[in-house]
Amino acid sequence: MTVKIYGSGGSGTVALPSSKSFTQRYILGSAFLNKNVTLNYVTITGDDSIAMDIAQKAGASITVSDSSFRIRPSLRCPEEIYVGESATSYRIAVGLLGSAGCITHVTGDPSLARRPMEPLIKALEANDVHLTLNSEGFYDVNGTESKKRYVEVDGVSSQFVSSMIFYYAKKGGGEFLVKNMRSPGYVYITKRVLYDLGYFVNIEKTITINPSGVWKTAIDVEPDYSSLAFFLVLGLLSENVDIRFNIKRMSRIQPDSVLLDMFKDNIAIDRDTVRVLPGIKDRVTVDADRNPDLCPPLSVIGIFSDYGVEIDNYARLRTKESNRYEGMVDMASRFGAIVEDNGKDLFIKRGELKNPGTLSYSDHRMIMSAAIAAAVSGLEITVDNETKVSKSFPGFFKELSRFANISESN
Repeated sequence: MTVKIYGSGGSGTVALPSSKSFTQRYILGSAFLNKNVTLNYVTITGDDSIAMDIAQKAGASITVSDSSFRIRPSLRCPEEIYVGESATSYRIAVGLLGSAGCITHVTGDPSLARRPMEPLIKALEANDVHLTLNSEGFYDVNGTESKKRYVEVDGVSSQFVSSMIFYYAKKGGGEFLVKNMRSPGYVYITKRVLYDLGYFVNIEKTITINPSGVWKTAIDVEPDYSSLAFFLVLGLLSENVDIRFNIKRMSRIQPDSVLLDMFKDNIAIDRDTVRVLPGIKDRVTVDADRNPDLCPPLSVIGIFSDYGVEIDNYARLRTKESNRYEGMVDMASRFGAIVEDNGKDLFIKRGELKNPGTLSYSDHRMIMSAAIAAAVSGLEITVDNETKVSKSFPGFFKELSRFANISESN
């Protein structure tokens, strides 16, 4: 499916999806740690569906009702799981399967098989979890001899650290050493989830996990800041739109909540409502190590701003769902922006605006970024692969249609 976008205008409150970083962790934690929970205010994204399928294969009963669903676990080791494109579900599930003593065949989308796993594999194998790379590029798990040892994990991905936290939680507690931890905010999401599921997690150089014996049976899942970023950018760059968000259930645990600090001069807050005020008056700087998911939407600001955008430590973006570094450079260049690269950081600022014609990306965040750039430009632009945004924001184009002219075609 493709969409044609031409011009922007309108006002309203954007309905944001729930944070899939939280939801996937709650689903898998509930299923493998045997915690009955009801999750409220949930938008079922593509990645959430993957986590739900894994949980159900592991014996959980999941009942969906409107924006809530109830999880009733009855753990059994699945013979096979499918992890799709979800790195979060894949990495956390491998840790939980190993800790639970399961023997499980793992399959998924080929694009996910290309993403790194070695630091997690090394830490799990140090606990006598046997992992075998299969013909599809995924690691089959044999946890029948798994132990609870003090091991070291390289924190180059927060998901490796989170997987090991879940591993020790399933073992009834434990501790391990982390070196080189990046994106610590996502580890704090794991800490929050496990607190809600009945575990204390102490995060220092050594991470310690202990059961508390008390957990929540009803949990409100907060909306997603990385999804908010797309419409925030539209509101910042467009004088003819008036965009609001309801953030009643939001905490500042999500790393991408840094948006509220970065753009504090462009945000008006009235109790639970956040209103976006247009106008960029300074260069925007974002660290790809800490906030990789913010880089695609914020790169759009560079295309239309004389002050530009600086994306530091962009190497992290080469190993996300796609090579987002290449995607951002391609998109900015095709709109006529000036792009500079010093080998570590990327700089984008406005050049002579061009019509890129058709923008075609496979990565959900690049597709949404392209759509926002198209709406801001005022040009008639086609964006391919509309349906792929369901991975994180199923209602994205429905929400965008309130602020831009959109038509669909096959």
